[in-house]
Amino acid sequence: MDINSLFSAFSLMAVCIYMYIGIFTYRQAIGSTIHEVFLLLCTSYAIWSFAYAFAYVSTDKYVFCFWNKISAIGWCSFSALILFLTLLITENNILKKRGIKSLLFFPAFVFFFMAVFLFGEGIHTPRLLSNLFYIGNFLYNFIYLLASIYLFFIWGRKTDSLRIKKQSNILVLSSIIPFTLNLLTQDILPRFGIDNVPLMGQLYSVIMIFGTYIVITKYNFLKLPEKFILEEVTKEILDMVIIADHKGTIIRVSQHTLNMMGYEESDLLKQNIEQIFDGENKKITIDQMKQRDDKYDQINLLKKNGEKIPVNISCKRIFNSNVRELLGFILVVQDISLLYELQQNNQKLKKSEENLRSIIDNNPMSIQIIDGEGHTKKVNDAFIKLFGSIPHPDYSVFDDMQIKQQGLQELMDRAKSGGVVYFPDFFYNAHLERIEFRDTPIWIRAIIFPIFKNGLQTEQYVVMHENVTERKRMEKQIFSEKERLKATLLSVYDGVISTDKNGTIELMNGAGEKITGWRQEETIGKSLEEVFHIVDEVTGQRCENPVLHALKTGKVMEIDSSKMLISKNGVKKSIEDSVAPIKDENGNISGAVLVFRDYTEKKERQNQIEYLSYHDQLTGLYNRRFLEEELNRLDEERNFPLSVVMADVNGLKLINDSFGHHMGDELLKKVAEIIRNGCRKEDIIARLGGDEFIVLLPKTDTLETEKIIKKIKILADKEKIEGIDISISFGYEIKRDKNTKMQEALKKAEDQMYKKKLFESPSIRGKTVQTIINTLHEKNKREEQHSHRVSALCKSMGAALQLSENEIEELKTVGLLHDIGKIAIEENILNKPGGLSEDERKQMMRHPEIGYRILSTVHDMSDIATYVLYHHERIDGKGYPKGLTGDQIPLESRIISIADSYDAMTSDRSYQKALSKGEAIMELQKNAGTQFDSELVNLFIEKVLKEEIG
Repeated sequence: MDINSLFSAFSLMAVCIYMYIGIFTYRQAIGSTIHEVFLLLCTSYAIWSFAYAFAYVSTDKYVFCFWNKISAIGWCSFSALILFLTLLITENNILKKRGIKSLLFFPAFVFFFMAVFLFGEGIHTPRLLSNLFYIGNFLYNFIYLLASIYLFFIWGRKTDSLRIKKQSNILVLSSIIPFTLNLLTQDILPRFGIDNVPLMGQLYSVIMIFGTYIVITKYNFLKLPEKFILEEVTKEILDMVIIADHKGTIIRVSQHTLNMMGYEESDLLKQNIEQIFDGENKKITIDQMKQRDDKYDQINLLKKNGEKIPVNISCKRIFNSNVRELLGFILVVQDISLLYELQQNNQKLKKSEENLRSIIDNNPMSIQIIDGEGHTKKVNDAFIKLFGSIPHPDYSVFDDMQIKQQGLQELMDRAKSGGVVYFPDFFYNAHLERIEFRDTPIWIRAIIFPIFKNGLQTEQYVVMHENVTERKRMEKQIFSEKERLKATLLSVYDGVISTDKNGTIELMNGAGEKITGWRQEETIGKSLEEVFHIVDEVTGQRCENPVLHALKTGKVMEIDSSKMLISKNGVKKSIEDSVAPIKDENGNISGAVLVFRDYTEKKERQNQIEYLSYHDQLTGLYNRRFLEEELNRLDEERNFPLSVVMADVNGLKLINDSFGHHMGDELLKKVAEIIRNGCRKEDIIARLGGDEFIVLLPKTDTLETEKIIKKIKILADKEKIEGIDISISFGYEIKRDKNTKMQEALKKAEDQMYKKKLFESPSIRGKTVQTIINTLHEKNKREEQHSHRVSALCKSMGAALQLSENEIEELKTVGLLHDIGKIAIEENILNKPGGLSEDERKQMMRHPEIGYRILSTVHDMSDIATYVLYHHERIDGKGYPKGLTGDQIPLESRIISIADSYDAMTSDRSYQKALSKGEAIMELQKNAGTQFDSELVNLFIEKVLKEEIG
């Protein structure tokens, strides 16, 4: 193994080391900016090493240049990343200044740009610029790395943490070694004439990264930053939390602590923890906290305004697990103010119980104290006044409620669980043997809730009663009105008319006014029949009043959509409506409510849908569904002879492929119009689908059928689409009696039509192709000139190959038609100044396939279509559309490829200036064997171009 291979192997090993340490460290604290930057640094070293692994063993200067440029990603960025990482770790305030990060990485971007674009094989770099690059890059790396080492050194000297000092020492030492080695091999040794030492900065830096790995694994460096730990611990915690360093200086507090003590974070941080304790009642000191983890009760914490908060404190010391160094303290503080409040509340509760006794005894509402079984323990005077007596001890109020109301046990269970329950109203008139009840039954509303003592629920409940008999009487009175109003409001957006039981209008809403043309004040007291005048849509006869029907039957009634309302001003409107009777609490009918809406627009939409179901959406003619029904309807003696005419549009596919389906649609609509104009009013015309139409001619013999077909053809000859003649092939059959099956007639008409299409279609396709060529050349004159020049070059190439006259003529035709597929490409793409977008380029690449589809429809042009399809294939297989290689590509296609490319290079285009003939020849030679056939390129240059120049 030579020395270069050895260095290559070392570089690949370095890649693995860098990526392992980078990923290992990043996974210790995903989301940390420091860890992300360190991973980025390791990645830059890995890219540098990976590129050098290949550069060391490169024998080709271009390959070496390529890998050297790739390595620039690493050796241009690593110094900036190291300094940035150092500033982050040491929490240097310079990073807070605006624009400092951009300024920090600016030299890296400058030198990377110069290394990639200003240096390399084939690039001439002025000596002054080269000197500036090497001197500048040396100073950039020297200053940045020296600054990083210095910052780490100062960081370790300023801290009291033994752990950080050790981290600093290892980092400084592991950074100085590669820094010194780089300085020695790249600057000092060359001054003494030793300049054959290869560049190995990416290998020296393994020492620094390995040193970092040691402090990570042994001293927890970068494992989880203290700042990150403290922020995560204190960010959302709900208790008061205070974190102090080993001297007792507060370094972090929870948000709840700030809220409770009234401090801003900046005011509380950096204070000594002893300053926030009450000086008159100190039971906690820093010395005590250092000795042991402990709990401290009844400590007064001082708020910013001097107010004292009674708290209990749990203090926990924080150590570095590796070196047993005291890092600080975490204090979890519990506010015990509520305990004092509870004591005061107990005193208030006792007072409240005394007040409750007084309230029960003197309350005007009926109050009853019961146990868990519903037995009465105590009542007040209002209870005796309401019920007439004290209930027997064995009587349970639950029994009476449960008998009269379902679900009360569930409500009682809720009351037992501690809630206040409102019982449904109940008719209190049961268990008279257990209670000396009053003479008249009454309606009672009751609520029940548990009694609490010292914050705990007892087994006793308070039941409060209210006499709601009068309210019940009033509810009964307004029940009917309430039901009527409810039914009306349910359909407020429709027309609503409410009547009494005789059908007299009592109410009509605004929507009803708009539909009927009557104002509400005009309708009150009128009969519904006078205002709501409905007739049958077909006969015009007046219909039965729906409200009277609902009042008689008591059933909901809906009016079908065949009815029309005649408004006050005589306008007829299709309506939808329904009628519902209004019943009182006893089920008696007291009126009716009529809900209706204007159905006119909806009906028009339904008619439109029905129209579309029988008509072709594109042409407006009848569709296949309608035709099938008509075939059955017309198959009667009275319609014989019945002529069945089949029509097929010639060249529709060709027009679709050439001009797009929108132009094909225009052709079909024009053909439909022509057939419609050529037929009689009573004839049935339908589109079967695609390019096929059918015409049914009742009572029409052969002579009359041929006259109609001739008339249609004359009309078609007068019309054009995009300059293309309209051609329709026809076939027909006469059905003269019932014995002939309709399907047989259709089949014979179709067969005849296809026979004629065989003779007519090729001719029209040939004319269409010529029209397509003319249209393309009108859209883009440059394409016309280009096609003629390519055709001439192809002719010369055929002569140079000593092809036959027929083959030369065919080759000339291929050159003329090779870009015919561009007819389907948008004009703005064909004439676009500048480069094409990716989507536009894909559209342009479709033109060989489109040209193939156009030409393959024309008789005797199948070979030419094939040559056009493959004229953008490449010898190396990277062409399109098929990716053919070598001799798989037809000779004619390979010739067109050369002629097309040469003319394109030597002609001015909207997106580029023309090349000179010499430059174009160099491009042909450069791409011979890859894009073009080498032998044909040589022949083209030696024979065709020399003769052209001569």
